[in-house]
Amino acid sequence: MYRHRWRRFRPHGLATRFGNWPRTDIWRQATQIVDEMFVGRRINENDLERDIQTARDRAGATNDPVMWCTALILQAPQAAIAQEQIDQHPHNYRYKHERLYELIDFNDAFVAAVLTMPDSGLADFAGEAKRALDRFCKRMQLRCFSDEQFEAIVHGLSHEIALYRGALAEGFDARMTSKIDDALGIDMIITDRNSGRAINVDCKTHASFYYRLKDLVREGRLTTEQSAVAEDNGYAWEVNEDGARQERIVLLRVDRQTYGDIRSFSFDNPTILGKKLAMIIDMAPRESSQVYS
Repeated sequence: MYRHRWRRFRPHGLATRFGNWPRTDIWRQATQIVDEMFVGRRINENDLERDIQTARDRAGATNDPVMWCTALILQAPQAAIAQEQIDQHPHNYRYKHERLYELIDFNDAFVAAVLTMPDSGLADFAGEAKRALDRFCKRMQLRCFSDEQFEAIVHGLSHEIALYRGALAEGFDARMTSKIDDALGIDMIITDRNSGRAINVDCKTHASFYYRLKDLVREGRLTTEQSAVAEDNGYAWEVNEDGARQERIVLLRVDRQTYGDIRSFSFDNPTILGKKLAMIIDMAPRESSQVYS
């Protein structure tokens, strides 16, 4: 298994040495909390795990954007290493699930930070996050996300968040899923409030939808004809299982060409999205629909 050394923090002269001090108040507060956590401490991997869990627990209890940003910063070194390992070993990687869960935790914190952030902090969220994350990773003397890796994460999560917020705006119930569900390919569950019928949704960008359809054809789970229909419709059904359970999931292509521009993690006009979700829920196989009381 890939191992790395954990270094002593050096609290003196950090602003000069590492730079990139966040510009907005919430990110400044989160960065200051992280700085103060490690003054005079020698840290190892287990210590950081505890600090991450403490920050996530506090963020979950308070729903405070400062604490979610703090948790996101603390998770950056592990997530950057995990992303690099997955990129280097995309197939048959022995520790893929472990690394995948680290990325899911990071993504969850990113989404929570966005959803709790005041609207005034959303336009510059990605840039502020990158500055704060890079600064902490450099202090740890560990890998940072490359610009390309981080842009890909923001690109994918901005579509997921826009889908979530758009569903709520159009009168649906929407719930982000657990780590276990996420690993199974379920980003969120969207429910029609009138019928109680719900769908498991895997949100895909234009490119990721295309490549997922190719994988399903290669695996014999879709025919080329079904893949072509899915491309036209912008969605497809798949069944995933993890040994303990089986779930039917709708792969939903969320693209600007269909649903319009995304600004500050929201669609300018979610009306088309609302109509598409209503149609998919209505046409969903009855046995696959979940009903919540």
